[in-house]
Amino acid sequence: MIFNRSLQKKGAIFVALFATLATIGTTALFAASESELDVKTWPSDGFPLLWSRDAPHIEAIWSALEAERDREPSAEPVSDFYLRASDRRKKLKGRSTLVEGRLLRAVRRETSAGAFFDVWVMLPDGDRLPIRVISRAAPEGFRPDDALENDPEAAKNPKYRRERFSAKAIYYRATAYDAGDDFLAAPTFVALDFRAVAPKGAPESGPKKPSAIVWLARLGVVALLGAFWLLARRLAKKSRSVRSSLPKKIAIFLVAASVGSLGLGEEPTDEEFWALALGTTPEKLALETTGERPSLLGDAPEVANRRAIALSALERLSGLLSISALKERGDNRFKETTLGERFALAPKARVDFFGGATPSRVGYFTGELARDDAISLEGAEKERFGFDAIRRFELIADGAPLVVYAALPTTGARGAREYGGFGVYFGRERTESGESAPVVLAKRLAERALGTPLGNAGFDAASTRDSRVYPVKALEREKDPKKRKRIARSLRWTSLDREPFYEALAAVKRQKKIEFAKGEEPPSEVEFFLRPERYFLKGARFTGRARRVVATEVADPDAIAATGIAKYYQLYVYTNDSQGNPLVLCVPDLPKGLTPSVDKKYDRRVDFSGYFYKTWAYKNSETPASDEEEPKPNWTRAPVFVGKITRVYPEEEPAPKSPVPPRAIFVSFAILALAWIVLRRAPKILGARR
Repeated sequence: MIFNRSLQKKGAIFVALFATLATIGTTALFAASESELDVKTWPSDGFPLLWSRDAPHIEAIWSALEAERDREPSAEPVSDFYLRASDRRKKLKGRSTLVEGRLLRAVRRETSAGAFFDVWVMLPDGDRLPIRVISRAAPEGFRPDDALENDPEAAKNPKYRRERFSAKAIYYRATAYDAGDDFLAAPTFVALDFRAVAPKGAPESGPKKPSAIVWLARLGVVALLGAFWLLARRLAKKSRSVRSSLPKKIAIFLVAASVGSLGLGEEPTDEEFWALALGTTPEKLALETTGERPSLLGDAPEVANRRAIALSALERLSGLLSISALKERGDNRFKETTLGERFALAPKARVDFFGGATPSRVGYFTGELARDDAISLEGAEKERFGFDAIRRFELIADGAPLVVYAALPTTGARGAREYGGFGVYFGRERTESGESAPVVLAKRLAERALGTPLGNAGFDAASTRDSRVYPVKALEREKDPKKRKRIARSLRWTSLDREPFYEALAAVKRQKKIEFAKGEEPPSEVEFFLRPERYFLKGARFTGRARRVVATEVADPDAIAATGIAKYYQLYVYTNDSQGNPLVLCVPDLPKGLTPSVDKKYDRRVDFSGYFYKTWAYKNSETPASDEEEPKPNWTRAPVFVGKITRVYPEEEPAPKSPVPPRAIFVSFAILALAWIVLRRAPKILGARR
């Protein structure tokens, strides 16, 4: 009894001491804001930042910061060390603090209420994850970035901005973002404006060292945990009943506390992940994917929630949610087969969406197109999601209906076609004929052009929706600046080439032999220089000399996940008709006898069969830095082909050297000719003198 009272007394003292130190430390690091912010109504950590949902809270924070503009924030900048523990982040909510670090990216976002800046910053001790700052304004003359890259693994790469960033801000919450292969959470602050000062001299080599107060805080936590462990050991020795179990429990507690302080939370489950990915909650998603639901074509009130979730999902499938993330969380069959092979699957091998499907089910679908409807978006929906309309397709798959909602239209080309793709299961609804059909959300309805060589090999014709090859003189003749920019972009490697180029490589790799359309006779190389607009994805066949062979590693995880192409080769080939201009051949594999080489003396004769892809303008073997920059007359325009090397000729043996130099032979011949002329004319000259 005495022991129990002593134990309770010591435990109470320790808890009080620990709480006092934690309160003092937190108060010293973060000064409380006097503004009235209802943090209880703010969205929970982990959900993506959606302007339609977060705008009221962010605008309230802006108003609070405006009211206390003259109030100084905490003298000590916020530390990444304190942001990693969820309990400390909760205490920080609604408090004003100073954010200082290195600027990574800053993108200007347009909304109905005006523009704001989405800024990503690396804190001085932030060696793992960046933080996010939503700012209402930027410094005068500040130039935002064109695109947002927030990959934490590349956060220290020199390609990122390196300005010194500082802002008075209020902590909001942790918002989810797509980091390429998974969703991560970034601590998010809201600021009125910020400062971004370019560093003087050489760029910093890495993040700054943590401040002395941060190190003292870390040492203090370690010391408290050590004292707690020593106290537990002493108590265990005095009691037989707790001797065996208490040390284990203490050890488990210490490990759990250490692991919990290293990250922003546990990895989400499948249900949590797909709710985050589709922009909703697990409860709402479960409701929308069970039983039959009304079609998004209707305007009934019960469609509103379903439509909001579907639009949010289509937005992520179009740009935010990566294919690699889908494959990681998808069906096993989805993981085992590349997207480029979707049309090669037998009907029985496709994912069955008809029975037992769940929201976390991702898979392939194929079928014949039975109906195509457009759902127009107006007002806030159009502004928020960036779509003028979404498409609703009804497919007939193995005699049964399947409904597909897609963010992008099809190419609309004529001819016999098979449709398919990959998508996320989204419940069931009734078709126009009254049948119950599963619903799939997809980025785009892929098209297989049956009867064409690439179509038979599984090439997605819809990937070329934005691809076009212009005539050679189009840029010189066009006067409209917008059209000139479009033509100039077609001569670069841009995001528009991302899908069709890798789709073509994947289709070529699946072909055992390069085939041409019936009755098609590949033209000479000259035609691809003079009239390239006639031959997009048309057949090509020629013989030439490869002078360079370059191995290219694919750094795009989505392209690898979609097509299985992780590496390909570029060959610079010269033919008799190319008149000293190279043809660029892109092949998925090298045959025997060819090896990567950029040696100036490299020279191998090869045969090639494939398809013309585009005209590429380059200077000194490099692409221009800006889309605004137009090709100059001295730029090289090379036709680019996708295909296979069908034959490698044996290396030619060098001709044997002549024992007599060619110059000596020429001089000897000239002397003999001159002597012969002199000898023939000598008798006439001598006779004339007599």
